[in-house]
Amino acid sequence: RVIRPIVAARVSHPSTGESECVYALVDSGADRDYLSSRVRDRLGLEKRESLINLKTVGNQSIGVREITDLELQSMDGSYKAQIMDALVGDFPNSTNDVIPSKHDWSGIKHLENKPFIDLDEQVEMIISSAHGVAYAPKEKPETGERDQPIAINCAFGWRVEGPNGRRKGIQEESSIHFLSS
Repeated sequence: RVIRPIVAARVSHPSTGESECVYALVDSGADRDYLSSRVRDRLGLEKRESLINLKTVGNQSIGVREITDLELQSMDGSYKAQIMDALVGDFPNSTNDVIPSKHDWSGIKHLENKPFIDLDEQVEMIISSAHGVAYAPKEKPETGERDQPIAINCAFGWRVEGPNGRRKGIQEESSIHFLSS
């Protein structure tokens, strides 16, 4: 099992400034940002359509897809980006997602007292490789034992990623992300 990198971020309407905080999955293999239709609707973001050739691992499809513009910001305001043509759709949440602030890190010394950002939200966005400077480590990642995840401090705050113990039996759910358009 692995822990996918999840961070807290602020998403804003580029015209009204109305915003909301969400959790976002960092996907360094994605070349386009992805926002849930729920957030788009709550913020009243403009709905547009575009013909897009969407490629994921093992799948490619050309079709009309919904897009929107938005502003992405780190919670402390140190990073801001205007995002044009983010993909919008139903968000593929995983039952295996570990939101750092919601997890009990007891017994994992390097994670026990990290100031993870706690929101009353779920993962509603994928942050693409276009924002690599914002999710690059600010300092050396903190590590523990071989089968433990690492902690990385970036502009979006602390995130956790990597192994989460050893796999036992059959894996019921696997995620391989690579979003290209």
